[in-house]
Amino acid sequence: MAGDKLSIAIKVVSAILQALVCGSLFYNLKLDSSSIFLRPGALFFPVLYFLLETMSETTGSFMGRPILSRQKRFGFYRPTAFAIANAITDIPIVLVQVSCFSLILYFMSAMQMDAGRFFTYWIIIIVQTLCFMQMFRAIGALCKQFGNASKMTGFLSTVFFVYGGLLCQIQLF
Repeated sequence: MAGDKLSIAIKVVSAILQALVCGSLFYNLKLDSSSIFLRPGALFFPVLYFLLETMSETTGSFMGRPILSRQKRFGFYRPTAFAIANAITDIPIVLVQVSCFSLILYFMSAMQMDAGRFFTYWIIIIVQTLCFMQMFRAIGALCKQFGNASKMTGFLSTVFFVYGGLLCQIQLF
């Protein structure tokens, strides 16, 4: 990861830009019931954003497959050690990325100014991002062909979009 600092910087900068754009959409939501249907959208957007961003892990698992199989064949590294090391090295980057995103979006959209609620929001986004990353890596590791892995990734992301729990309110008047 130290050799690819550009992609890490791009991830962090894009998270900040997306948080600023989304925060401007939900800027300073009122505390009364007039924003009751907007707040869930502000809470659901990080789930959606980080789901879409972690979909690239499936491609990454296929790109690193020849190197990993060669190292396994030579007895240098075991694939489980590589998977655990990947999961551990993701944590600091996800912490920085989600922290930048959460601080901007949470406070721009005027969610409740309570430390316990903010840190609950923050830790849930971190955990779900790490879980999505590992799920997409697992799909990449389980499938032999990239086409099948990409179909499974697309299907699962669609399932998460549809059944994620956000229901848009339609106003007829």
